[in-house]
Amino acid sequence: MHLIGLLLVLSLTLVAGIAVLKLRSALNARVDSSIEENPHRLGSNRKQKSKPQQKTLKGTPKTRFSSLLGRLQERTHCVAVLWCHTEQVTCFAFHPKKRCLLSCSSDRSVRVWWDPVDKQAKFSSVNLFTCAASQHNVKFPDFAEACCWSKDGQFVLFALSHTHAIRSYDVLENQKILSGSLDVVSVQKGNVKDIEMDPHCRYFVTYDDGSSFIVWNMRGNILATVDTHQVQNNRMAISPDGRFIASAGFIGDVYLWEVLFQKDSGEFVGLKKVIDLKGHRAGVRGVAFSHDNKKVATVCKDKTIRIWNIDVKYKLEEDAKLLFSLEPWDIHVDLLQVAFNPNDNLLAVAGNDSVAIYLLETRQIVTILRNCTGQGGVDIEKFGFSGDGTLLATLGHGQGWISLWHIPYMPGFSKV
Repeated sequence: MHLIGLLLVLSLTLVAGIAVLKLRSALNARVDSSIEENPHRLGSNRKQKSKPQQKTLKGTPKTRFSSLLGRLQERTHCVAVLWCHTEQVTCFAFHPKKRCLLSCSSDRSVRVWWDPVDKQAKFSSVNLFTCAASQHNVKFPDFAEACCWSKDGQFVLFALSHTHAIRSYDVLENQKILSGSLDVVSVQKGNVKDIEMDPHCRYFVTYDDGSSFIVWNMRGNILATVDTHQVQNNRMAISPDGRFIASAGFIGDVYLWEVLFQKDSGEFVGLKKVIDLKGHRAGVRGVAFSHDNKKVATVCKDKTIRIWNIDVKYKLEEDAKLLFSLEPWDIHVDLLQVAFNPNDNLLAVAGNDSVAIYLLETRQIVTILRNCTGQGGVDIEKFGFSGDGTLLATLGHGQGWISLWHIPYMPGFSKV
């Protein structure tokens, strides 16, 4: 009996011990899990995992450039970052036939990058804009807010910020300098938002944030002032043959204005609204002509991308036709701008800090350039293809550098 009682006591003790061990194991597992989720709890002395620090653009221009270049070139399509100026870049423009790029800044400088993707890229830098006040002839600085090349690449037009003046500078490529000529004062109500030039150098167009645009001849005389009745100008474009001016604004319609000249004398006759692209349900933010003059692309605040056929008999009141629509890459993206590449086989669409490249033949996205500005929350201010089609440039709002990209279906550098 004593032996049976002893065995019973030992059995109960063993069962109790096993239960205690299981309970302790369960408690330890819970504590470990709690510490991993919050390493500051329970006085833990465990080595904490360091959180990745958010990268910021601090330090000297050299260190900022190195940091930015490394971050952008992690995206395989970025081929160069042009740390151009000491202050923000206000505008840039590609040469119409080459990779040569011109940039302007609020630091008053203008830089011409003769080959921006060269590892030892050379540029010309000049301070062009010092203007005189009207009363006391006191010199003060000015800078360009918009610029555009002539079709032959021989000269550049600048729209200045403070005086609202329009200036023309010849580009002497063999001497790599700019030489000034035309100087007129714009009569825009506000700052010139952008400037566009007729490919045949018969006229140029300026517009501000109002609802009007001004057509000038190349001597600086006003040919026409047109109220589009679109409440606010968002974007304008001139067709590659100089025949049409497209205006996009606060309303959902895009207007095409025919620029009329006398056949014999070539004298300006006037403008006539001939095509109305209808269908968007909100303000149109971007408009672009194809290089064959047959199509127009539009992007809208309603998150739609549309391609239109404008090769119609509009004089017989035939309407332009919607060819097709493209799906945005993100339902939450704010579409900003649009551009055809020189071969018209690609369409670039900028939205927030990204650019999507569509192959028009298949209507599919071939690549998306994400975080083009290198800073979260900074939208793309301006973008565009180089004249030879080998590069795409992007500029973020308020930034002092320009990023250059090479993407699939674009010509290779060896073909330049």
